[in-house]
Amino acid sequence: MDQHTGASREQIEQLCIDCGLCCDGTLFDVGRIYGDEDLALARSLGFSIGRRGEKTIFALPCRHFDRACTIHAAPRPHICGAFFCTPLRLLQRGAIALEQARAQLEQTVALQRRFARLCSLDPDLAGLPIAAVRKHLHAQGLDAEQQRALRQRHGELYLIGLKLFPLIDALMNRGPGRREGD
Repeated sequence: MDQHTGASREQIEQLCIDCGLCCDGTLFDVGRIYGDEDLALARSLGFSIGRRGEKTIFALPCRHFDRACTIHAAPRPHICGAFFCTPLRLLQRGAIALEQARAQLEQTVALQRRFARLCSLDPDLAGLPIAAVRKHLHAQGLDAEQQRALRQRHGELYLIGLKLFPLIDALMNRGPGRREGD
């Protein structure tokens, strides 16, 4: 038990595994690959490898994620063990309690699963990671009529998103309206 957090390393890891929003395409649409060893490992795991600018990346959602990481105890790319969301970083520093971190993550995961279920019913959105759906719903570049049609078609997703997206931003320590890369 860590004297600063009141949480064991195993408890923190279990929260991470149970959440999985960094692996399933909710927080990110890609994971970063660091170096040749990482690249070889990612290839051996069957990851879809690509480039974004100067960075080597693999596509998310991770093919080894099925409501939890299925290779957590096995060798995996560096980023898979290095990333910690804001609640877990705060928990590690003792700034919040285990139950507070758990409650924040459970609330976000529950809303994300509701959002994902609705997406799965729409042929245009089914199978897309939440990060991609969020960008789609943001409707940049659409005229007013197209935006209105999008809101009418996806009204329930927008309503859930009003609750979900700020929670996702809080996991990433991003303010309202800021998104990855901002």
